[in-house]
Amino acid sequence: MCADPEVVFDVAKEGYTAWFFPLIGFGFLALSLLLSWNERREPQNKRHWRTIFMVAFSALWTIVALFGTLGSYLRVRSARASGNYQTVEGVVEHFDLNGMIPRLESCR
Repeated sequence: MCADPEVVFDVAKEGYTAWFFPLIGFGFLALSLLLSWNERREPQNKRHWRTIFMVAFSALWTIVALFGTLGSYLRVRSARASGNYQTVEGVVEHFDLNGMIPRLESCR
């Protein structure tokens, strides 16, 4: 047991940190919807298959990225809420957040 532990990572305090990945898709979705709207606004313009593909691909990207990253965050958050996690104490070396450790404490 450490005399003065320092919390290195706590999922409750960090929150959902992978927001940038779905945000990229959302940006492309907004851009592609704007292009699609611009094509339909003028009567001489016809719909291009590239714009339709861009709308579909960016919507799929956004949905998959959001549910893929949010799902893992919610599983870790649920494990913490139910008490199904480990608290590790000791000297921290080579800390890797990808290990999905909800709480890690270190001593100096």
